[in-house]
Amino acid sequence: MAETNWYLEGVKLLPTTIIGLIAVYIAFAQWRTAHQKVVLDLFDRRMKVYEKAAAAAISVIRSARVDNDASWNLREAMRDARFLFGDDVTSYLDNLNQAFVDIDQYNSELNVLQSEPERIEVLRKKREKMEFVHKFYPTFPDLCYQYMRMDQKLK
Repeated sequence: MAETNWYLEGVKLLPTTIIGLIAVYIAFAQWRTAHQKVVLDLFDRRMKVYEKAAAAAISVIRSARVDNDASWNLREAMRDARFLFGDDVTSYLDNLNQAFVDIDQYNSELNVLQSEPERIEVLRKKREKMEFVHKFYPTFPDLCYQYMRMDQKLK
């Protein structure tokens, strides 16, 4: 009977083991790269929602009117936010949209009202809604932060 040389058998297994470990490392690196790409893509999509909402708020803050662009930007942000953010962000955008609707309504009423007491009341209501819109920048970024924070440093 031939005697087995364990040392020679171990040397034969070494290249296979090394190649297997290299394959595992490559698979892990590919998974990590794919994961980082997904995180970055999600960030980009969320940033577009943020930018649309910000553009809408800026437009209304500047003019105290809701033009078609502001309305459209906010509606696009609301549409996409439902799939990218939680209920806190979507609820805030719903409230912002309601403020836009109210501001537009108050502007229409101010165009036709003649009575000074009625105009003052409508202006008071409009000011309340405008104050809500003015709080966009202290409020909305904080709501979005938890969804847009990138914890992992990209090398």
